[in-house]
Parts: sequence; structure tokens; C-alpha cells
Amino acid sequence: YTCETAEQFYANTLMPLMEKYEKGVLNEQPPFPLAKHFNLPLDIDSTPEGRETVLKYSGMVNSLFKELSTFRPLELLESSIQRENYVLYNHSKIVIASEDHVISNYSALCKLKVTNILMMESTKMGCTETFVPIIATGQKLKRLIMFGDCACECPPPSGCRLPVGPRYELTVQSEFVRFLRLGVPLIVLPDDPANLSMLNLVPKVGADLSLFKINVSGQRVKLREINEQHCNPGFQHIWQCVDVSDYEGKGEDEPLPDVFNNLGEAEYIVSVFQYMIILGYKPQHISIITPFNGQKHLIVDIMRKRCMDIGLPMPGQILTFDAAQGMQNEFVLVSLVRTNGVDGYLADSRNVNRIMSHARRGLYVFGCKDNFLKNSYSKIWTQLWKSSPGLKLDLCFGEQLWRNDPKFVHRRVLSPHDKDRLHNVSSVNDMLSITEVLLRLVR
Repeated sequence: YTCETAEQFYANTLMPLMEKYEKGVLNEQPPFPLAKHFNLPLDIDSTPEGRETVLKYSGMVNSLFKELSTFRPLELLESSIQRENYVLYNHSKIVIASEDHVISNYSALCKLKVTNILMMESTKMGCTETFVPIIATGQKLKRLIMFGDCACECPPPSGCRLPVGPRYELTVQSEFVRFLRLGVPLIVLPDDPANLSMLNLVPKVGADLSLFKINVSGQRVKLREINEQHCNPGFQHIWQCVDVSDYEGKGEDEPLPDVFNNLGEAEYIVSVFQYMIILGYKPQHISIITPFNGQKHLIVDIMRKRCMDIGLPMPGQILTFDAAQGMQNEFVLVSLVRTNGVDGYLADSRNVNRIMSHARRGLYVFGCKDNFLKNSYSKIWTQLWKSSPGLKLDLCFGEQLWRNDPKFVHRRVLSPHDKDRLHNVSSVNDMLSITEVLLRLVR
């Protein structure tokens, strides 16, 4: 059956029966023609309630065939692209598209006659990605609304090879920042605790990220500080940069060309994840991110061996920096991998901004401190490591995540008698042994 045959059936068979029923013949009301179809008695229209039921089912049938007639053009169009364009041009009121889709389908989208554009996460979009959707509307654009946070977001590094350093990083600033510098009206939304990131919670580092801030009306962006008494259960600090020494005499490894991994950092992060799960952290609230695909696959392999085989869950996300763009989670574990130089991807200091924007409540960065301090092209990496409350992971035993407060535990000032609950993790093997002991206790 097709939409065409359905329309013919409705026009030639069903409509005459319905008209005959509505008009009546010689004042003798014929039975409702669809009574058998809806399993209704033939004398359904003998009472007022029955006549209301008849009108209800008649309207249902009419609306069904009317809706079916709107699908007939899709039946006549041969390709899926033609059907997509028909729906887009004739029925769409709100169109959601990525900048890549807009650029690749520019000529087709010009026919949409768009008058209003809303750009989400516009601080991650450069000039080209912003300009193309605007000119696609022709001269009919009435309103442009851009949403973004210039303190926590920035355009991702492009494929162009520009010199590294603060002098050149403003060449890839977002159009959002340019508009604000030109005096475009700005509406500052109130702070929402659910949208906080570690960039807001670490004032010392956040203040040095002035490259990603703008001076609006002569006032700097003010960072919110978190109450130091609120901590993550099992950890002494809400964030830390952890210096990971060579594991089994080996640091960064390149088993294949352009495939980088670091076994020590992978083992360390998996052990910390197990430690958090034992304390009651929800796995979907934990993300693991790393700049390289090789390290991501290594972490996944170790996770399957050390977690799935003993019944522990997997983390919510194991992603590369690029895949994690635009995402956030409560707690983030970062593996920087490199021990033999900081070139290419990690040399761009905007990636520090992306790391800290990903975490809301806890950020723990694992890497080689000496490598980043001596090879960094920007003061951001240096400031990040120097601002860390400790270069060895500081744990606090005897705490568990409160069920009525899944994010924080209110910790009182530790007395001298509580100092034995604090532990400074000296190495990867030390963390492995701690996790092994805890796993034996909970089994």
C-alpha cells in the first residue's frame, strides 16, 4: 500500500460513506460505517453519549488520513537527501546544525530564510565557524544570540602550524571575544554551582589564565572560590598535580610511530579509580582523559583486566582531549603521558584551560613534573605544577562518600591524633598496594 492508494480509498470509498451517514437517507439514520472496525454496537448513535463517541472516532479517522497526505511528497521523492531537504525547507522551525554541516551545506541552507541564530558554546568557535552561518542567512538576519564562557572555554587548536607562545595564541581567539571587545551588549548569567569547573575553584591558576579572559566594562572576571573545608572523601585536596616517576625503569613509550603511552601513569590512574569506587564514588561521575589515543587504549585494557574481571564497574568516560571537548564531569583523572618533551599538542597552553574546564568537583593530573617545567613554552604549565598543594598524591583514610551528599564531605580541622589517617603516596607500587589491601577488605 502507498499514500496514493490510501488517499484514493479515503476519497472514493470512505468519504461517501461518512457523508451518507452525516446527511441520512429519507430521515432514516444509517448505521455508523466504522462501527465494526472500532468494535462498536450498530446502534451506537442512539444516545447522546454514543453520538459523542461517533464524532470522536470520525475526527480520529479524518486526522489520520490528513496526516498521511503530508507524507505523500516523501513517497514521490526518490533519494533520502531530497526527502531531508523537503522536510527541512517546508516544515522545520528550529534547525540545529554543527558548523561543519553549515559550511558543507552552505548553498542549501541559504534557502531556509533563517532570521534568528543561537550559537551554543560560541567561545569554542573561531571566526570562520561563526561567520559562515551568519552570511548563510543573507540579509534577513534579525537577531544573533551567542552563549559562552570565555573564562572556561576557548577554540580548540586548529591544524595550522603557528609559532608557540602567548604572542600568537590570540590569533585564534573566538568571535565571541572579538564581539565583546567591540562593545556588543553582554548579559552575565548568575553563577550556578552545577556549572562550576576547576578553573573557578583554583584561583591561583585561574588568575594566570588571563589570556582567556576579557576586560568587560573595565572589570575583570571574578573567580569563585570554594570553601576549603569541603573536600573530596579519601583525598586531602580537591585537586592535585601528581608527579609520576618512571615505572619499572620506563616512562613514556612509543611502541608504534606516533602512538604514545605511559604504563606507570595508566596503572596509577586505574588504581586511583579503584580506590574511589571502593569509597563509594559513582563510576559515571568519574572521567579519565588523556591527550593520546595510545594511552586511552592502554588504560581501557588495564581497566578491563583490573576492574571488570573482579566485578568493579568501568568509569563513565575514557576519552582523549579532543573527544572530551565540551563535556564536563564531577571528577576527572588526567594522564599527560609525556616524559621526553612537551611539543605539539601539549605545547599549546590552551589545553590546560580545556583540562580544568572539564572537571567540576575534583581534578587530579598525573604526569612528569620535571619534563613540563623544563620544556614548557608557556608559564601556564609552570604555574599549574607550582600551584599544586603537593606533588605526591595525598590520601585521607577512614572516609567514605556520604549517601546524602554525593559530592562533598564536610571535614573538620584535623587534630594531631588524626594525622595517622593521612598518607602520602610515594610511588605507583605504593598506590597499587593500597588498592590491593582495600579490595581484600571489601570482598
